[in-house]
Parts: sequence; structure tokens; C-alpha cells
Amino acid sequence: MRELEFAGSPRAGQRDRRRWGFSWTFARYQARALIQSVLAVTLGLVLLVVMFDAIEQLRRSGTRESGGLGDVVELALLHAPSTALQLLPFTMLFAAMLTFRRLSRSNELVAARAAGISIWQLLLPVWGIALVLGTVAVTVLNPVNAALYARYEARVDMLEDGDLDRMDVASGGLWLRQNWNDLPIVVHARGVADEQAMGLSEVTIFLLDANGGYAGRIDAPGAELTKGYWLLRDAATAEPSGQMRRDEVLRIPTNLSPERIHRGLALPETISFWALPDYIATLRSIGLPTRGHVVHYQNLLATPLMFAAMLLIGTVFSLRFGRRGGTLVFVGMGIASGFVFFVFANVVLAVGLSGRLPAELAAWTPAVVAILLGLALLFHTEDG
Repeated sequence: MRELEFAGSPRAGQRDRRRWGFSWTFARYQARALIQSVLAVTLGLVLLVVMFDAIEQLRRSGTRESGGLGDVVELALLHAPSTALQLLPFTMLFAAMLTFRRLSRSNELVAARAAGISIWQLLLPVWGIALVLGTVAVTVLNPVNAALYARYEARVDMLEDGDLDRMDVASGGLWLRQNWNDLPIVVHARGVADEQAMGLSEVTIFLLDANGGYAGRIDAPGAELTKGYWLLRDAATAEPSGQMRRDEVLRIPTNLSPERIHRGLALPETISFWALPDYIATLRSIGLPTRGHVVHYQNLLATPLMFAAMLLIGTVFSLRFGRRGGTLVFVGMGIASGFVFFVFANVVLAVGLSGRLPAELAAWTPAVVAILLGLALLFHTEDG
């Protein structure tokens, strides 16, 4: 005979908790509320970034000989997405605080907990949203930002130097462009024999006339960048007429330096997430440094986890001030924690760029630390 269960019996309560353990309706409601908060915080953040970036570009324009107000606005609009994208993980922190604060004030969290939904089940849908948003930021927003930032860097070079100062790399080697005797030349090398002193191997120098036409070439087994000139040994010069000339030592004046050539490499921020692995492989095959690009790539891979970590920390602070009062205090603590973590993440990345930490460890440590800290705070808040 089936035992009768009254509405207030313990077994009926347990069955209700099992039935209400997870609700897709409430999960969709949470996800919609979080996305609305993310959009609102992101819009406010972008407006602030554009405003401050415009002020900074206006200040820098005073030191340039060229460029007007239109250039200032253009540079601010091109550079602002890069800054905003770097701050996106912290929009998750503020969006989580805003979302769960609103749910707490309307007693919706209280009703959900009374229905038997645990805090972990509450966090499951918003964690999924955080991971999806982090993935979209890396795979969709990053390529767009890379194109804008590359245009920003090129525009700054044109305004400050009057010319583009970039070095191109490809699977066949690296390419440099400079002037010699007031005429352009193009330096091609199969690889870099000495990264620090910028010694090149299998060098070919294409000589161009004033109109950019072919005016001869110079081939040498290698070239060494010394102060003020390229030093080529056993160089063979081919004239346009077909005559050949050999020089045991040939010096070609240059204003380049190893530091300037390294700066001429495409910045990691100007390369799309999808193109970074091939670019890193190309740099390695040539013999150029790759640490900065590897750290940046690993940092991008860790972005979804960072989004989830920031959401977790924001949720913890929201639950604490929603349950115990003292809104201003806990909001201030949440903002302060975001600032402290921002400094910590940048310090760890700087240590990784210096070579004192492996690139993977430097990129993933901030996200992992944030996850562990958020879980510890949540366990303490929920389970005492």
C-alpha cells in the first residue's frame, strides 16, 4: 500500500526540492538579466574609455607637428576598443554584482532558495553565459579589435614619423625597408642568426630607383647590424646591366637598431586570435623572439575562464551585501577587489613577458587564482 504524503511532510519537501532543483525558466531569466547588465556596463565602460582616450590623444597631439581634431577623434575611436576589450573581464564583475543585487532586492533569490535551488545551481546558467561571452570576445571581438589596433598603430606612425616603421615576416624570411643614398632598398633575409645583435643569414638586398623600379641587387651569406650600418662580407652586387661586382666587405648605412627592428615586429594586439599561431610559428622558424606573442595568445585562451572567475567574485560580494546589508561597503569592496586583481594580473603578465615565468603559467595563473579565491569566498559565505 502506497504511503500517503502530506504537503508539509519531510518526504514531500524533499521531493519538491528534487523537482525544483533546476529550472530552465529561471535559468533563462537569470541569463537574460545578466546579459542586460553586461550590455549596460559595457556601454558605460566604452563611453568612459572613449572620453578618456580622446583626452589623452588630444594631449599627445600637442607634441606632434601634424594632425588636427579629426585625427584625434579617429585615433581615439581606433584605440578605445583595445582598452575596452582588456577591461571586459571586469565588466563581468560589475555586471554580476548588478544582476544579483537586483535579484536580491526583489527577493527572487530568496524565493529560488526556498524552492530548493542551491547556490551552485543558481550559478550554473550564469557561468555558462560567462564562458560563452568570453569565447565570443576572443573569437569574434578580438579579430575586429586587432584590425582596428593595427590601423591605429599605422596612423600614429604616419603622424609622428611621417612613414611606416614596420618589419614584415613570412615563411620565406623577413623583409626590411630603408633608404640608402636617398633611394629605397629592401632587405630580405632567410633567418636571424643572432637575435640580440640582429645578425641575418642568406641576405638579399634589392636596390630600387626613385620610381620604385629595379636598380640591382646585392647577395651575401650574412649581414651584421652594427652601429650605423649593415656589414656584409663576400657580397656580390648585380648591376641592372648584368655586370657582377664582388666586395669582401660592404657597408650599407642604416638608421636601424636591434631594438627598433624588434619594435617593428607586428604587435601581438594587432594580430587576430586565429592568425597568432601561424605568426608565432613563422617567427620561430626565422629565429625572432616570440615570448610576447605566446603570452598574449595564452592570455586570450584563458579569457573565458577569467570571465567566469570575475562573475564568481562579483556574485560572492553581491550575496554578502544583499543578505547582510551594508551595500556601499560591499560594493566598494567589490570594486577594490577588481582593481587589486587587475594590478595582480598585469604584474604576473609582466613577469611572464620578462621570461621569469613560463608563458602558459603567466597567462593562466590570474584566472586560476581568481577561480580559487571566488570558490573559497563562496564556500565561506554559504557553508560558514
